[in-house]
Amino acid sequence: MLRFWSIVVICFVVPLRIVAQDVEAIMSEIIEEVSNSDDENFSESFALEMLEDLLQNPINLNTCSFEDLKNIPFLSDYQINAILEYRIENFRFYSLGELKGIEALSQKELKYLKYVLTISDLSSKEKQNVKKKNYVSQTFSTTFKTVFEIPKGYKKDSLGNSAFLGSPQYLSVRYRCKISDKLSFGFASEKDPGEAFEIKNKKYGFDFNSGYIKIANCGFLEKLIIGDFAVKVSEGLLYSNGYFGGKFLTGSFLGASNVLKEYTSLNEVNFFRGTAALIRFKRFFLTTFFSRNYLDAKVLDDSFSAFKLDGYHRTESEKQKENTVLRNLVGMVMTYNYKKTRISAAYQFYNFNKEFCPEDNLSNVNYYRHKKNSFLSLSYEYASKLCGFKTEVSVDKNFNHAVLGMLLFKPVNFLNFSFLYRNYSKKYLCFTANSFAENSKVSNEDGLFFSSSFSPFKFLTIDLWADVFRFLWLKPNLLKPSSGYELFCRALIEPIRKFSIELRYRQKIKDEEQKSKTELFRLVFKYLISNKLSFANFVQLNTNSYSQTFESGHLIYSDIGFKGLKETFSVDLRYALFSSPYITRLYAYESDVSYSFSFPSYYYKGVRYYLFFGYKFSKLFSVQLKLSRTRYLDRNSYSSGVNFVSKPSKTELHFLLKLKF
Repeated sequence: MLRFWSIVVICFVVPLRIVAQDVEAIMSEIIEEVSNSDDENFSESFALEMLEDLLQNPINLNTCSFEDLKNIPFLSDYQINAILEYRIENFRFYSLGELKGIEALSQKELKYLKYVLTISDLSSKEKQNVKKKNYVSQTFSTTFKTVFEIPKGYKKDSLGNSAFLGSPQYLSVRYRCKISDKLSFGFASEKDPGEAFEIKNKKYGFDFNSGYIKIANCGFLEKLIIGDFAVKVSEGLLYSNGYFGGKFLTGSFLGASNVLKEYTSLNEVNFFRGTAALIRFKRFFLTTFFSRNYLDAKVLDDSFSAFKLDGYHRTESEKQKENTVLRNLVGMVMTYNYKKTRISAAYQFYNFNKEFCPEDNLSNVNYYRHKKNSFLSLSYEYASKLCGFKTEVSVDKNFNHAVLGMLLFKPVNFLNFSFLYRNYSKKYLCFTANSFAENSKVSNEDGLFFSSSFSPFKFLTIDLWADVFRFLWLKPNLLKPSSGYELFCRALIEPIRKFSIELRYRQKIKDEEQKSKTELFRLVFKYLISNKLSFANFVQLNTNSYSQTFESGHLIYSDIGFKGLKETFSVDLRYALFSSPYITRLYAYESDVSYSFSFPSYYYKGVRYYLFFGYKFSKLFSVQLKLSRTRYLDRNSYSSGVNFVSKPSKTELHFLLKLKF
């Protein structure tokens, strides 16, 4: 006990973080907000990869187009037009501070825009490229991950067999090429730990392969994608492949409505494979697409009850579920834009080669057996300087509905309010939807959400939100409909530019079989010594009470990092102490190699530490490395089942090589 409190004192009296990376800081904040800090399997990797690309390669305000700014997930079309109109009126931007003069942008949006936008004069070569629109940009990267303690699933039995079919190493490769502003293409391949590296069954060595070819800016043809792509329409009641659907962005911003983009993620689910085109006729935009891809599911008697969404094919059991269901999907989106108004209509038809048959239990009684289904969605958006409004209504062929409406009111730049109402029928089930919800899917829920962001002083920002929800029918393992509410409050205090304190509190109460209450408290200190050196310390407390039981856990960690001269190299360190039962486990974002997102859970009693190192040899060549270790102090083994390790520790190595030419 004395040792524990000695380390706590050291953490707060002698700060240990040297984090000097704005990219990591903003990624940490957004990921923890969007994922609601309670999901280690946070799956929006495609959206996170786009965000990471933006943070590492900010958009130049003086040369960007409407489509470039549309890649920023929290900007609406109205705000994008306001930015471009300001540039036209003033010929160019001289500093990011000029964004404050655009009334369509709030303080919170301005805060995040400074990380994804830049202002720079073009070099003579860049001017020539822009003028000729004829250049080639290529990026290649490969990632390798391994674990030093070999889990039980990799060890062979007396017959020479093991639970996992492949090695414990992770391997991926990515390649992207952009030829002028009209043609780009790329591919990505991945083998997860435990998967076999085989050259048969169209595997080509890797378990997952993805690619695309994109043609753009050809007259009325805005975009043509052949291969893998993602689609987002309005608030995601019908289409939202890989985009954020959490309470943070939805509750704070009126983000981009309709997006068609090439799919570059290694997430093996939640994308389309086929052909998509975006055509423009003055104020009308028509998006059409056809997708034909195989999905993972457990098939029994020519039917399946649910999709397998983790993308793992490590064991014989998992291999049997691989690519078992064929989905053919046709979609269309028609959009009309006029000044502050947008109206959209979207359609979807799909059919499976096997029948969808929900599991036989009370929670699924409202879902019906089918091989094909169709949906229609209508949405309307209006945005002005003071307010914004969005609504979307989606129905299937049997008129089961999902409805969402959102109002954003911004009387002044330092204050905004948002209200959101959703009503999802207990019979509505759309496999491509991802929207604002307490449930894991857009179904069986209604609720009312309120949020506000307030900056009464330059040094103080307060964010508040409350969500009241209920489930209209039984959830799995529940014998009655349930309800609950969630409250969130955050105060960010920055008395001087180099020092900040953040206080965060979250409470969630659910009235299910037993009334449960969870609370999360977080305290963060950050001190910036210079552009290369800063300190930060974190404390997180989590409690859970249900019936007559009360559990609590805590996590304390400090980070160390350093950014070298001319930013040729960077270092990040973390040392964390935790003690928590599994039910009150805590989560914290970690630095990791590019295109990898580490958001581990902390439970039991132990320590975790890692070292991240990145070195840029030149503009063309860079490497990144992360070494992490978790060690339990109250047990003699790690994990269970096929992941069982006889030692109470787990040590991982991540390595990335990146080439840009």
